[in-house]
Amino acid sequence: MHKGFDASHYQRTLNGMTVKNSGLSEFGWIKSTEALTYQDPTFYVFANSLEAAGHPYGPYHFYREVGGSFDQAKFWFDHSRVGGVVPMLDVEVDPVTEAHLDAVLTASDHLFGVKVALYTFDGFVDSHKWMKKYHGQRPIVMARYSTNPPRNAWDVWQFTDNYVIPGMGSHPDGDQTDNLSSILIKLKPTPDVVQGDVMAAISTDQIVADIQNSKEQLDVLTYQVDNIQKAVHVMEKLLVSWAQTNNIPIPSED
Repeated sequence: MHKGFDASHYQRTLNGMTVKNSGLSEFGWIKSTEALTYQDPTFYVFANSLEAAGHPYGPYHFYREVGGSFDQAKFWFDHSRVGGVVPMLDVEVDPVTEAHLDAVLTASDHLFGVKVALYTFDGFVDSHKWMKKYHGQRPIVMARYSTNPPRNAWDVWQFTDNYVIPGMGSHPDGDQTDNLSSILIKLKPTPDVVQGDVMAAISTDQIVADIQNSKEQLDVLTYQVDNIQKAVHVMEKLLVSWAQTNNIPIPSED
C-alpha cells in the first residue's frame, strides 16, 4: 500500500523535506479553498515546502452547495496549484443535490484538465445513493477510520484522522492506495480558460437550475422593494395628515 496524507491549517506547520524523508508519505492533499470565499491561509506555504522537497501534492476544496456551479469551480481553480496529484473535491455535508454536484465536478474537470477526485464517506454515500455512479468515472477517496476498509467502492482509503508522521505541527489524516497511478498526474501548462468553455460542458438542467435560482432571488428583491415603496406611501400620507392637523403648510412639488 502507498500511503499519504491530507492536511490543512489545522496542522499549523509542514516541513516538506521532513515529510518526504520519513518514508511514510508518497502523496498528499492540502486544503486550498471552501465554498465561494474561503481560502486556507496555509495552502501556498505548504505547497511551496512540498514542491521544494519534490513531494507530490494536490489541492482540495471543501464543497458547499452555494452559488453557481461554475463560480465554485473557478474559485477553487483560481486559488490552487497542482503538484502532481489530482485535485480533490471534499463532499461530506448537506445540502447536496445531484445536478449541482455534477455541474461543479464537470466544471472542475475542465478547468484543471483532469478528472478531479471525489472525497466522501460511507454514511454519506448511504444517504445519497446516486453518488455511487461516480466510481469508475473518477478517483474516489473514501473515509473510514477503522482497520476494516470502507463498504463502498474506493481508490484511496482515508483510514485515520491521526496519522503519525513527522514534519507537521499536528497529525494529519492518513490515506492509502494500492493504485498510486490513479491519482498521480503529469503537470501541464495552466490553460487559459474562459467561462464559456466550461459552461458548454455543464448540463442543461443545472444551467436552468442556476437561472431559476437567480430568478427567485430577483423575485424576493422585487417583493422587498415593493414593500418599501408601500411603506413610503403610507408614511407620506401620515405626514400630510399630521401637517394638516398642526396647520403646517405643505410645500408644493413645484
